[in-house]
Amino acid sequence: MLQKAPLVALFSFLTASAAWSQCEFQTISCNQTKVSQLTSDDCMLSGGQFADLWRFDGVSGTPVTVTLSSTDFDTLLYLLSPDGVTPTDNTSDDNGGGGTNSKIAHVLTSTGTWTIAATTMTPSATGTYMLGLACAAVVCVPDAETLCLNNSRFKVQATFHTSQGQSGPAQAVGLTSDTGYFWFFDANNVEIVVKVLNGCGLGGHYWVFAGGLTNVNTVITVTDMQTGKFRTYTNSQGKAFAPIEDTGAFPTCP
Repeated sequence: MLQKAPLVALFSFLTASAAWSQCEFQTISCNQTKVSQLTSDDCMLSGGQFADLWRFDGVSGTPVTVTLSSTDFDTLLYLLSPDGVTPTDNTSDDNGGGGTNSKIAHVLTSTGTWTIAATTMTPSATGTYMLGLACAAVVCVPDAETLCLNNSRFKVQATFHTSQGQSGPAQAVGLTSDTGYFWFFDANNVEIVVKVLNGCGLGGHYWVFAGGLTNVNTVITVTDMQTGKFRTYTNSQGKAFAPIEDTGAFPTCP
């Protein structure tokens, strides 16, 4: 459960994460249901309600539905964006799930780690609850700066920064359904080759492989559009690009 550090304001009025960042967080993934309990050991809102905080990785544009139900207390639900602020559109709810249950339907406005606050309408209430997170499938859309690999499940983007101060997004060129490359300065000058493979039958992971023909600072971001989880790979300034052979990149099969 969460530690006792109190929250200094209701979530709907939070403008920064400093107050609640001291609380511990539990994790939930898209299309999961969690059964847990509110106790007097959990974080506390300024109104005296105990709260559990849950985190999940989300992709901008993904429609999500969060549900909270309990037979022990009148539920209250909040959804906070990655910057720790409660967005104004459909991100808090009391009885949207029917009766004393709560429900939030929201299209994520940014990519990153979102927070769900499961709490109560009345101070000091405790008991068992069920929290659900449903995420609609989002397909990667390729563009000049985006590769969509492995049946468009994975979005791959890259940025670069030179010692002379040049920087920006790498330009993407698809080769096959699993493989593509990026260039920085000239379309004829290939800098990075990337592929994402389905290794589910050989250990239960999706694999990320990449090779580079550069020594500039490079950051590659690979996002699983189905789960919202992402991995970043960085090449340091002035270092030859070391091969990436990440066979444990995404344990999110199938």
